[in-house]
Amino acid sequence: MEVFERLAISGLAIKNEDIQLQTILEKIKLKEINDILYGKTEKPFRKKEEALKFIFESPDIKHIVNKIFLSYQFYKLIPLNINYNKFKEVNEYFSEVAELIAHTYIMGGYAAQHKAQSKNLSRISGWKISPTDDGSICKFCQKMSKKSYPKNQYPKVPLHIGCRCGVFPKMK
Repeated sequence: MEVFERLAISGLAIKNEDIQLQTILEKIKLKEINDILYGKTEKPFRKKEEALKFIFESPDIKHIVNKIFLSYQFYKLIPLNINYNKFKEVNEYFSEVAELIAHTYIMGGYAAQHKAQSKNLSRISGWKISPTDDGSICKFCQKMSKKSYPKNQYPKVPLHIGCRCGVFPKMK
């Protein structure tokens, strides 16, 4: 079973017997219409409108043309009733999520680099988590920023996705 056959069965396309002859003829070129009407007219048509008028005014010609098209398999896709603005909203949402995740990984990289650079500093007595002070601090970050960490226990940051907390040394 071919793709268009399955689409027709599922109601996403219609077959040529359900497509109006007018619709089919409007989609093909004048040269193709003249080829179909070859021998049935004195001379080829110069305008598509004249050819279509001739076909629909002559019942026997219309029947012959219809028979020709029924011998082929035509399918017409049925347009889906989709609100494409929703796709834009979903795309914007996932872009924002991707940015948050990327930012979280970057902050984790900064923390790992900071930990490696600060390992051998003798003046450090411990660590403190410092959340960004922009009014959007979550309760977990506030709670963790109140704790003090010993020198040998570097705190893991970021604490959650989208976390902007940093780790700062406590000096002796």
